[in-house]
Amino acid sequence: GYANRPQDFADLIRILDSEIRLITPTDPEGVEADDGSVSHVEAGQKYYQLTHDYLVRSLRDWLTRKQKETRRGRAKLLLQERTQEWGPSRQNRSLPSILECLNIALFTHKRQLSELQRKMRQRRGHARQKRP
Repeated sequence: GYANRPQDFADLIRILDSEIRLITPTDPEGVEADDGSVSHVEAGQKYYQLTHDYLVRSLRDWLTRKQKETRRGRAKLLLQERTQEWGPSRQNRSLPSILECLNIALFTHKRQLSELQRKMRQRRGHARQKRP
């Protein structure tokens, strides 16, 4: 949400780092490749991590609760859940229902979908057409 507001983002990072000390700068090049912490490192970029690892679960729970407060957030969570169920098996029975598809289509943006989510939506359309 800060893509068009770089000054606001810089202020947020400053507050989280300097005032609250919730995050700390990190060197991604010093991280071993097999630990999965950094997937792609760009030159000239600053990287941060949570200062206290025990906060990760609490922050995830808080973010999930905040998402559940809006229709868009609930649709995104539903899409993530259905994608996780469908992804490994790719079986039609794991696809979202028609009502769930409608909800996802109304409250999510196609351009923000992952490749797997796009495939699932396409498969749902074909599965619906094959039914008598």
